[in-house]
Amino acid sequence: MRQAQRQIDEDAVEEDASLMVSIKRDQKVLGSFYQHLLAPVEAHLEGATEVLIIPHKELFFVPWAALFDSQTGYLIERHVLRVAPSVPDRTARAARGTVAARGTNGGGHVAGNERTGGEGACAGGG
Repeated sequence: MRQAQRQIDEDAVEEDASLMVSIKRDQKVLGSFYQHLLAPVEAHLEGATEVLIIPHKELFFVPWAALFDSQTGYLIERHVLRVAPSVPDRTARAARGTVAARGTNGGGHVAGNERTGGEGACAGGG
């Protein structure tokens, strides 16, 4: 009986260690995304409670909430995130009558990455 319990405990410790290695590896990849996509506009997001991300093309598949900064943690822990289709996509859908156009009420911040010509812009309100 003790042997079986010891084996279960050893397996649990091994599983925990494997999980920690996996988490650290994922955080490294998510940190790289963060450095390339958000670090250049990070100053514009300060003080924003909500961030609207309008990704361009393949950036729509980025797990924005999971982006990780080693000093401040996951992006979702600092901001309410909203990811919307690109402006051309929204415009095309609005022309087809599938999206209602809305104005905004209140202030906000808009930032784009100069290296991408503003594509993948972020806007935050708060």
